[in-house]
Amino acid sequence: MAESGFPLPPEDFCALCADTLRDPVTIPCGDTYCLECITVYWDQFDHMGVYRCPQCRATYTPRPALKRNLPDKVLVVTQSEVQYIIQERMKELQELRHNVEVLKSGAQRAQAESDKTFHEMLQAVERWKAEIHQMITANMQSAMSQAEGYVDRLEQEIQELQRRDAELRQILETEDNIHFLQNFPTLCIPPEAMVPKVLINPQFSFGEMSKTATEMKEHLDDICKKELSKISKTVSETPVYILLPRNGDKRLKVPSRVDFQEPKTRMDFLRYTCKIDLPEAPRATRIGVYLDYAGNTVAFYSVSETMALIHRFKAQFSEPLYAGVGVGSSVTLCQLKRNAKPY
Repeated sequence: MAESGFPLPPEDFCALCADTLRDPVTIPCGDTYCLECITVYWDQFDHMGVYRCPQCRATYTPRPALKRNLPDKVLVVTQSEVQYIIQERMKELQELRHNVEVLKSGAQRAQAESDKTFHEMLQAVERWKAEIHQMITANMQSAMSQAEGYVDRLEQEIQELQRRDAELRQILETEDNIHFLQNFPTLCIPPEAMVPKVLINPQFSFGEMSKTATEMKEHLDDICKKELSKISKTVSETPVYILLPRNGDKRLKVPSRVDFQEPKTRMDFLRYTCKIDLPEAPRATRIGVYLDYAGNTVAFYSVSETMALIHRFKAQFSEPLYAGVGVGSSVTLCQLKRNAKPY
C-alpha cells in the first residue's frame, strides 16, 4: 500500500527494523512488530525462558502467542481510493449525459435548418433533401447508440464500485478475522476501468450539412453531386467520440484541426515520436526509408555496400506524410519507378 499515494502514519512502522510493518503481529502489551522481526528477536532469549517487549520492556513467561494484527488503516486508504473513483465516474457520467444532449440538440437544429432550406428548393432536387435528411438522422442515431452503450457501461462500473464500497464498509465492522483474511486480498485491489473516458469531438458539427444544402439551392443538380460527396467523406472520417485512455496524471486533449497541419518545427515533429526497441536490428550510419503510400507500408534500411532491413510496419494513411531531417544531416529524396521494390 505504500505505493498507493496515501502515506501511512508513524504507528505503521516496526520499531525493530524501522520499516513499514510486514505481516504485523501484536504482543500482549499492545505493541506491534513485524512477525519475522519479533520472532528473531525473541529467539535470542529461548535459553533464558524470559521474553521482553523491545519498547515497553514488559516481561513474559512463557513465550506468549503472537496475535496477527491486520492494518485497518490500509482498508481505510483503499476505501478512500474507491470512493474517489466513484466520484470521478459520477462526474464523467454527468458530463457524458450533458454532451449527449448537446449533440442531440445540434443534430435537431441541423435537421430543422436543412428542412427549411429544402422546402424552398425546386421539386427537382427533392431527392437530395431525402439523402441529407437520412444522413443526419443516421449519424445522430449512431452517435446516440454509442453514447447509450457508454452510459450503460459507466452505470455498471459505478454499481460495482458502490458494491465494493459497501463490502469494505461491512468488513471494517466485522470481528471475524478469518472472514477478514479471506476477503481482504480481493477487496484491496481497486477495479480497473470498464470503459475509457469519452469526450464529444468539438470538430464534429452538422453545420457543414446546412451550409451545403444552401449551396445546393443556388447551384442545383451539378453542385449537389459534388458537395454531397464532400459531406459523406467528412462525416465518415470525423469521429463523434474520441476515447481517452486512463493513464494516471497524463492529460490528453481532443485533437483540433491545428494538430493535423503540416509540422514546421522540431517540436511539431517530436509530437509524433514513437520509441520502438529493436535489439536485433543492425547498426547503421546511413538510413534508407522506403514509403509505399498506396500500399500502406513504411520500411527502414541500413544502407552501406548492401541494404539490410531494420524495421517495417504497415499503417492506414489518411493524412499527408512529411519527412523530418535533423540540422546538419543530409538527405536524398528518390522517386522510384512504377512497380519498383526495395531490396
